[in-house]
Parts: sequence; structure tokens; C-alpha cells
Amino acid sequence: MKKSLIFILSIIFSIVLCSHVNAEVAGNCVNCHTMHNSQGGADMATYGGTSPTNSCLTRGTCVGCHAYDTTGASIRSIGGSQVPQVWHNGTDLAAGNFRYIASNANDRKGHNVAAIDQEGTAAMFPPPGYETDPGITASNFSCAGVYGCHGDRTVTDETTSVKGAHHADDSTINGSSTGTSYRFLKGVLGLENPTTAWQNASATDHNEYKGINGPGASPAGPTSPANNTMSGLCAECHGYYHGTAATETGGTASPWKRHPTDHTLPSNGEYTNYTTYSVVAPVARVTVPGTPSGTVTPTGTTDDIIMCLSCHGAHATNFYKLMRWDYANSSLTTALEGCVVCHTSKN
Repeated sequence: MKKSLIFILSIIFSIVLCSHVNAEVAGNCVNCHTMHNSQGGADMATYGGTSPTNSCLTRGTCVGCHAYDTTGASIRSIGGSQVPQVWHNGTDLAAGNFRYIASNANDRKGHNVAAIDQEGTAAMFPPPGYETDPGITASNFSCAGVYGCHGDRTVTDETTSVKGAHHADDSTINGSSTGTSYRFLKGVLGLENPTTAWQNASATDHNEYKGINGPGASPAGPTSPANNTMSGLCAECHGYYHGTAATETGGTASPWKRHPTDHTLPSNGEYTNYTTYSVVAPVARVTVPGTPSGTVTPTGTTDDIIMCLSCHGAHATNFYKLMRWDYANSSLTTALEGCVVCHTSKN
């Protein structure tokens, strides 16, 4: 009886241990990797179409895996792992959907990543509001690496820049590595929605973003966004939208010259009525909660913070300038849908 109990406990321990180790990826190595890009005379590196060998022996590039089937759902199972699709035909994920820039006419609806924006609109570069030209062009703008947003932004090759991140234990998001940063945005902190993965589904079912009441801090470095915030990451390319002094950037107090970011919701006037979290105009938090919170508490000093993603999508949206709502609509009610979440008396 004792031996049987020990045997049963050892099985349970093995299952728990394996479940923890395989929390981020599941299945056989061959689902994502190929030793020689050859099997039965056919290529194996075919995620995203037949391709030559890739860095890290992967079977596809970022777009090859995360835009695996542009006509399919927003989340797809590949080799037993659930893989979010950045270009799809399903319900938009929290970062948006690159499908909205599939045609040249809609290029201003999203970030023009070269592997997706096939027209290569040179007029989009350098990035608007750049303080220091990051060297991004229509032909080199990538998902990750030096000319992208994700991964180690000191590494040129986008696949190499996220090396090992998919295997990392990300139960603690501390920004110390690519794998332990929010959504592989190295140095950024936040809470990845534990309930409805990759989505901002409702007031109580969404991602949580790191913010700080200190607008305009300059980027600390290519892998250390200022204050570990999402806005700090955006500032690495769009620096003039995050000023620290009373210059062209807008200063740090009212009357603003540009809309503030990394700035707390005021504790008086119209702003005090924003008390229920909105997925149309989300806020960041000084202290990232352990579970998604549906409560917003404007204090004027701490807690709920205006950020870049309060108004814009990260990848692409169906609206001009990556807006989260149809700001250019002829209907005033529609155009102000997101504005009045914070500015509650303006509608």
C-alpha cells in the first residue's frame, strides 16, 4: 500500500512539474523547429509559406507563426500550443488586427511592419513625432529586434531577439528578460489577461498595463523603456509625444500642448466620473494588480494613468491613426465614444 501511494504521488508530481515547465509552449520540438529544413524531400520551414532556413532552427518567422492563416480565427492551435494571430479574420485581440492595413488605402490604420505592409509606404517613416531617428524604414520595420517593438532591441534579427522567450517561465513579469516582460516587450511590465488570453474582453476581464505619474520620461535605453511602462516603450520611437519640459513636446502640466501620457487621471471635475474600467479607453496602473480590476479611481497623484494605449491600438485598428474608436466619424456621439470615457462632460 505504501509503495502504491509513493508511486501515485510520484506520477502527480511529474504531471505538476511538466505542466509548469511547459506552461508557455506545448508539444514536440518539431512543431516549431526543424533540424535541417528537410523531411521526405520537402521543406519544413513552411509557416508563412515555403522559406529557407530560419534563425534558431524555427519553422517560421514571427509573421509566419502569428499570421499563420489570415482567413482564420484570432487564436490558432499549432502543434498543441495556442498561438495568437496578429492578422486574422476573427474577433480582434487587445493589440488589434493587422488585417486593417492589408490594402494600401488603409495603411494609416496601423504600424506598417514590412512583412505585412507589402506596399512599403516610405512616407510613413521616420516615425511621426520622432525625437531621435531610430533608423526604421519601410523595408526594415520588423516585429522584433532593433527595428521592431518586441524582443531584445539591441539584436538586429527579429527571431534571434526573442530567442528562448517562448520557453520562459513568465509566471512573474519583472522585465528582466524578454520572456519575463509583458508580451515579450523587453523591459515593459503588466498583467497578461489570465482569463481570456490576449484579449480585453470586458471591464473585469482584460490586460493590465504599467503606468506612472511622470509624463515624458526619456527612454532609458533600447531594452529599458522609461519607467517600465508601455508609454515609455512608445517614446523610444515617438519621443516628441512624451515631453519632459515646456518645449514642442508639451510640458508636464496643463495647459497641455499635446495630450498627456503617463499622467494620472485628475481627482476633480469631469474625470472623477470615470470609475468603471473601459476597454474602449483603458487606463494603466502605477501598481499592476494581480488580477484584472474593473475599478478606476482618479486621484490626481497615483493609481489610474493615461497612456498611449488609452487612445490607440498597438498593432492596427479599423480606424484612422490606430485609434480605438471612430474619431473621424461624422456622428459626434461616435467620434467622441472614447473621449467621453475620461472627459465625461464633453459629449
